[in-house]
Amino acid sequence: MYTEGFGVGGFVTAVLANDLVRAVQVADSVNTQFLPNIVAYMLSNVSPEMWGSYEIVAAHYKRMKDKKMAAASRKVRRVKKTRK
Repeated sequence: MYTEGFGVGGFVTAVLANDLVRAVQVADSVNTQFLPNIVAYMLSNVSPEMWGSYEIVAAHYKRMKDKKMAAASRKVRRVKKTRK
């Protein structure tokens, strides 16, 4: 998956998709140890629009990618205007 210019791995994707089994399968020892803390953080700080299922995660990544592309396009247009 892709978000804001960075690819995210299987662990982060599984956590965001609320796929506990997959998250544990792909987690390293540090992530396994801190998984309860990560989930607690998400429940308190991450918008429900960003996590809960693979479909929700994919839609969020697409929104972020589209937002980044739109910002880049605006920047290119501004640069072209200043060069005229």
